[in-house]
This record gives sequence, C-alpha cells and structure tokens, in this order.
Amino acid sequence: MAPSYSSALQPPTPAPKVKEKDDLPELRSNGFWAAVITIGSYAYGEYFIASQMQPDVRQESWIMMRSAIPHLIFSLLYVAGVTWWGPQYMSTRKPVSGLRPYMMAYNAFQVVFSAYMFIEGGLSGWFNTYSWLCQPCDYSNDPQAIRMMHIGFWYHFSKYIDFMDTVFFVMNKKNQHISLLHMAHHGLMPISTWYGIRYHPGGHNTFFGFLNAFVHTVMYLYYLLAAMGPHMRPFLWWKKYLTTLQMTQFTAVFIHAMIVSLTTSLPSRLLQTFLIFHHDI
Repeated sequence: MAPSYSSALQPPTPAPKVKEKDDLPELRSNGFWAAVITIGSYAYGEYFIASQMQPDVRQESWIMMRSAIPHLIFSLLYVAGVTWWGPQYMSTRKPVSGLRPYMMAYNAFQVVFSAYMFIEGGLSGWFNTYSWLCQPCDYSNDPQAIRMMHIGFWYHFSKYIDFMDTVFFVMNKKNQHISLLHMAHHGLMPISTWYGIRYHPGGHNTFFGFLNAFVHTVMYLYYLLAAMGPHMRPFLWWKKYLTTLQMTQFTAVFIHAMIVSLTTSLPSRLLQTFLIFHHDI
C-alpha cells in the first residue's frame, strides 16, 4: 500500500493568477465623454456670462489672450491624450523606467513656481492693500494693477504645466488614478483662468489663485520629499493634513466668492455672478 502523506507535507497549490483589470475601455467609454461634456458645459457657462461683459483691453497683444477657443481645444486634446492616445500607446508596453529623476525635477519646479506666484500675489495686493471681503478690480495702468495682472497670466500658464501630473500617470500605467474629477479639474482650469484673467484680472477674482498657489506649494513639496525614497518617511508625518488643507481651500474659496453677493462694492449682479461661477471650479 502506498504511504500516505499529511496535507501539511504536500506541496502547496499555486494560487491562481489574478488577471490585471483592464481599465482602458472604461477610461475611454466613460472617462473621455464625461470629461468632454463637463468641460464643454462649463466653457459654455463661462462664455454665456462673459459675453455680457467687456474684456480687458490691456491684454490685446498678449499670447493666446484674444480668444478662449485655443484653450478649449488644448483642454480637449489633453483629455483625448490621457484617455485614448496615451493609454493606447502604453497598453502594449511596460511602465516607463527612469522617470523618478524627472518627476523629482518637475515637483521641485512646481514648488518654486507655486511659491513665487503665492508671494507675488501677496505683494501685489493680498498682503497689504486688498480687502479680504470685497476687492474691485483695477483696470488702470497703475503699476500695482499691472503687477497683479501679470501674475494672473502666469498662474493661467501654470495650469498647462499641471497637465504633466496626468502624463506621469499615463507613463507609469496608473490609469486608475485618471478619474473624471482629476481630468475635469485639470481640463477646466486653463479655460477658467483664461476667462478670469481676460475679464477680471485683479481684485476679488485673484483670491482663489493666490490661495491655490500656496496649497500647491505644500502639496508638491510633499510629492518631492516622498519621491526621494523611504528614508524620508519619518519627515512626512504631515501627510494626513494634506486633505484637510485642500478641503479648507475649497471652503475658503467658496465662502470668499459668496461674500460678493452680500456686498455692494461690485458694480453689477452680472459681475457677482461671474465671480461666483468662476470660483466654483
């Protein structure tokens, strides 16, 4: 009779391989069209309100400031790139190796650039002369007004640089991080900031960019330190406060936008509506 062996001595049965979820079809079918509809609807809302306002004539010669159409096109190309072209190209390839130094350089740049915009926005008004309750826009050629308008343009330009957040997701094949919220936010910001700088390049409208630049400074500093390796973990105890910081930002921006409906310092209800709608993104 053949000897019997206890189950403990028998070689373990290999675990069945779990097939990696293919999230590319869902990203295409749901993510792409949902983002396009969201961006298109928001862009139309901005256009409808702004069409009843006068654009700032001081920017007529600035690059890509005469029309919102190029920014809408770039936003839609961004969505197509991160939901269709990029993931399709990477579908038969491994995640790109050697990205870490480039991601660290990108995060370091974002820290410096965001800190610059925050400090410059403060020195242009929010640290000194601006009212935190209701600040009308100065459309004159006063040096302080021009300074704020310039930093507003650079903040608008920075929203294109932020596209790299999603590009790194695609290159690392982390499609699960490319959510509708992520795409809609990044896709809408160039359009939203263009309307802001074109029609109200100063005053109350600049608060959300001023505050957002500070939040980005903190967030990209965390990303930079985290990318340096496990030895930095003891110094990242403040990670748990990042979500609180973001929620505080959203709350502060919303309240600050709603304040204008309770004051009489702005010339029209149309402008108040523009500021509230513009800040919601």
